[in-house]
Amino acid sequence: DRLKREWLGEHYAVGVTQCDARRTHVPLIRAKYRAEQLAQEEALISILAAGRGKDYLAEVVGHFSSAREAHREVLARNGFHIPHSL
Repeated sequence: DRLKREWLGEHYAVGVTQCDARRTHVPLIRAKYRAEQLAQEEALISILAAGRGKDYLAEVVGHFSSAREAHREVLARNGFHIPHSL
């Protein structure tokens, strides 16, 4: 515990966002990204372990397609054309 306080900061146990970036050399935005990615990976493992992987994948693909089309529309409104074949 003493070593962690020394290296990570006084409030390290509260969560990754409370670590002292000057000591860890990990910017807050990067620490938040790492924590979010870990939480997403753990959730995905739980979904797969529960046998719901195919349903999850189908839903994600649907959302990805919608987001891609929305992105293309924004680009088109700003004068850029991205071929659908890419």
